Amino acid sequence: AASARLNAAVNEARREATATAQAAAQQELAKAAAELEAARAEAAGAIGEAKAEAVAMAQKAAEASAAAAAAQQGSEASEGALDAAVQHAVREALAQAQEEAERMRAEFESTMADRVAEAAQAARAEAEAEAEAEAEADRHPHSHSQTHMQRHAHAHRSIDQPLVKQQTSDRNIKWLCGRTTHAPITGSLSRSRCRAPV
Repeated sequence: AASARLNAAVNEARREATATAQAAAQQELAKAAAELEAARAEAAGAIGEAKAEAVAMAQKAAEASAAAAAAQQGSEASEGALDAAVQHAVREALAQAQEEAERMRAEFESTMADRVAEAAQAARAEAEAEAEAEAEADRHPHSHSQTHMQRHAHAHRSIDQPLVKQQTSDRNIKWLCGRTTHAPITGSLSRSRCRAPV
């Protein structure tokens, strides 16, 4: 009987130990499962934050790329506008230079035409004076020699004596014969055309 009670007590102790071990194991398993779930949730949150941060960084990179492209386009547009302005200024300068050259050419041609006309008129006056002197000499043969010498001396004085000129305030040449030019007239005209100053 004692042996039976001892066996029963041993068996009871074994059952209690087994039940206690099982309960402790279940508690530890539940605790581990809770910790695993918390870690899994934390990892999911970290992954979500990482994804959101990656998306934000990608968006910022796209915005920076768009800004750089817009800045490059603006720079190219500014360079194009600058080139157009420079080309316009060069065209205007060339047009003004051509216009000034045309004006100077026309003025030079006009001045030369005036000089030729005056020289022709002087030559005609000299020729008329010489013809008149010749006619006078034919009418008075005894004074032909004296008249010829006077005319020859007068021609030398006309050729050797250049035109007298004076400078005016507008930097033009004022000739005493009444003509104003931008450049001096070389040579000489008839004294009847350009008289001495009064």
